Amino acid sequence: MPNKNEDNSFERTFTKRKSFATMEEATDILEIGTLYLQKLNAQCQESKLEISKLKYECECREKENEILDKEREKEESYTLQHISKSKDQALQESVKT
Repeated sequence: MPNKNEDNSFERTFTKRKSFATMEEATDILEIGTLYLQKLNAQCQESKLEISKLKYECECREKENEILDKEREKEESYTLQHISKSKDQALQESVKT
């Protein structure tokens, strides 16, 4: 990211001037402006890429959590069924005796 001094310097040099002494000076300022915009564009692209990476990681974690939740539900269901069967067997045995 450009620092504040760099931004202010660019603004003072490029946007505040209404006229230039020579065509060469105007061309130089235009080139500086172009380079500055290219730099900002590159930073914007880097930020977009970082956002895409973070979004992908988040989606992967969400899917992973969904899978883990389903597995946990299956385990809980199996445990509850096992407990229920054990209680039924204990009840049947107590009725037999």
